[in-house]
Amino acid sequence: MNRQMLFQPFTVKVPGTSANLGCGYDTLSLALQFSKEYNQDAVIPTDVDKNFLTTTLYSIIQEEANVKDLSTIIPSDKMVLLDIDNDIPVGRGMGSSAATIVTAIYIAKQLTNNSSTWTKDTIFQMAIKYEPSADNLSSAIFGGFNIVCSTDLGYTICKTTPLPDRSLLKGVVVIPHFQVLTMEARTAVPSSFSKSDVIFNLQRISLLTNLLSTFGDDSIPKLEQDRLNYQKVTTHSLMDKIHQPYRSKLVPGLADLLQMSTAIDGLFGICLSGSGPTVLLLAYDNYETIANMCQDNFSKHNIKSNHMILEFDNLGATITTPPLHN
Repeated sequence: MNRQMLFQPFTVKVPGTSANLGCGYDTLSLALQFSKEYNQDAVIPTDVDKNFLTTTLYSIIQEEANVKDLSTIIPSDKMVLLDIDNDIPVGRGMGSSAATIVTAIYIAKQLTNNSSTWTKDTIFQMAIKYEPSADNLSSAIFGGFNIVCSTDLGYTICKTTPLPDRSLLKGVVVIPHFQVLTMEARTAVPSSFSKSDVIFNLQRISLLTNLLSTFGDDSIPKLEQDRLNYQKVTTHSLMDKIHQPYRSKLVPGLADLLQMSTAIDGLFGICLSGSGPTVLLLAYDNYETIANMCQDNFSKHNIKSNHMILEFDNLGATITTPPLHN
């Protein structure tokens, strides 16, 4: 018996992200290629009325695609099968919520035949309605290193720079075995800051943007003293006085880690990933040693963790369909 397909099968892929990068609170982010090494420990509902992906998908189809009656695209006696394979740690500050929202939009784009009209720029502005953290969304959609800027004109500006591809610079993520609620992390941050602290962060945002935008393997000095001087510059670029000092109480051991900026050769810089508790360590050498240093620090606080050494993702969200066969 021949079964007619409602839709050609398609695959949506969205990278994990790390936001803030220390100094760039609600401003900077980058995309990472996650691997299968992380054992997901979060309980994800499979009920379509409780699962975050499916409930978001329903909202986007109805509100953004203006399809109020789902039976107009999916007959009541048919179904759409979603095969979800998630490598991004949930509730760990690696952009799992942003990735879910972007995935839902891309699925809706395909189901409602909006492939030509929903560009990445359109999807970015759309996604902000469902997730106010534009920094994570920008890297999930565009990939690379992103700077976001909100405006009072009803849209958010995003500028993307590709990160070094398959270079020595990588993202080492150390993932503690506990969660930090985003709302709790935001509540910990004060509503006002001193002029000196704001200037401190502005200087480092500018420095980090320059360092990441111009990085190449030839940026790394060869001589020991030159490497140490270079490391002093890079580690300073991720320092922060706006949010990490206040969130340290939510992540035992974080304050100690942030003081280890030049402890190991090859460490570019340390920061809390998003709202935590994951720690992002940018590195260009001694990756395992750097990861072990971070995990040993967590162990001193009786916190178990695991780590991954990740390449950057410059593609962002993609959708692919298999070739049709006659």
